[in-house]
Amino acid sequence: MRDDVHHWADHLAAIDQKHGGIVPGHRGGAVLVGLHDPDGIELRLYAG
Repeated sequence: MRDDVHHWADHLAAIDQKHGGIVPGHRGGAVLVGLHDPDGIELRLYAG
């Protein structure tokens, strides 16, 4: 599942969508942070 977060980060880079990168998550997971929807709401993608 951690690979899914990396695939999303790659996809977002390919479409020039800015985000804050991938940071370590709780219990060794991964979190993609700093992604915002059109209304400015921050989204986070988590994987364990």
